[in-house]
Amino acid sequence: MNRNFKKAAQKPCRIDTVVIPIAGKGTRLLPTTKAIPKHFQTVGGIPLIQYAVEEAKRACIKKFVFIIDTDPLNKALIEKHFLPQAGLEEHLRAKGMTDTLEQIERLELQPEQIAFVVQKKQTGLWNAVKSARSEIVGDTFAVITPDDLILPAMAGLPDLARHHRAGGATISVEQVPQKDISKFGIVKYGDVGKDGVFSVEDVVEKPALKDAPSDMAIAGRYILPTSLFDRYVPDRAATVKQEISIAHALQAVAHDIPVGAVLIPGKKYDGGSKQGLALANIALYAEDPELAPALQHAVSKSRKRELARQGLHVVGA
Repeated sequence: MNRNFKKAAQKPCRIDTVVIPIAGKGTRLLPTTKAIPKHFQTVGGIPLIQYAVEEAKRACIKKFVFIIDTDPLNKALIEKHFLPQAGLEEHLRAKGMTDTLEQIERLELQPEQIAFVVQKKQTGLWNAVKSARSEIVGDTFAVITPDDLILPAMAGLPDLARHHRAGGATISVEQVPQKDISKFGIVKYGDVGKDGVFSVEDVVEKPALKDAPSDMAIAGRYILPTSLFDRYVPDRAATVKQEISIAHALQAVAHDIPVGAVLIPGKKYDGGSKQGLALANIALYAEDPELAPALQHAVSKSRKRELARQGLHVVGA
């Protein structure tokens, strides 16, 4: 067991900065992502990046550091989406669209809250996050990967922040099927505290099933100490051979600093895949009073057509 976690589990910690890596090419969503970045794909009519920012706001985050690629469009879209637009707001006000205006105002950030760091070469999530070091306020920061969409929003970073204690690292985890274990960073955990936090003993990045220490996978939410930047220095040979993830960093320091894991009390969707986006949209629309009946009708008709194609008949149809 990582006993350091119990020692550190006394003091609550305030987090000012979130790092949001969005430099990926979104190859699984091509051709859409050739023109529209992955993080602007929508679920329920809302871009993934907005879910990430709103989730961070609910955790009282004040500064947002976006890791972007060299395409100037990426920076421009973030600024257009989140910075105030007086003309648009005046237009909505004149049209009497107060509900829409309030929604727009809620998502806005001020220019001083936003920072951009350009990642010229994709060498893994750890290097992306480390490039934001000079922009981080305080000795603790959060990381959200927007294509890991967690619903409801409070089940993501806000819940993780509630469990985090100063002096260590805390990560969100989810239980995954055995067939998916090799896709994620998998944690080896020890005791579970009264607050539901697992004590992390080791982290293995994308192991084969036979080498996996559990079926608990990192779920795209991290709260990390800035001291991790100095504690973990990747082997030069390793950086040439592979992309370095946050899992690699946590694996290297898990016996030196307290690392805890929290099982997300919600559902995670893979917003970087067509299937994940479809499932997330269906889940949201199924709970929408206006859209749910139409969705149910469409699903019912599709099922009947499929059964008819197979030469079967639905009783009562």
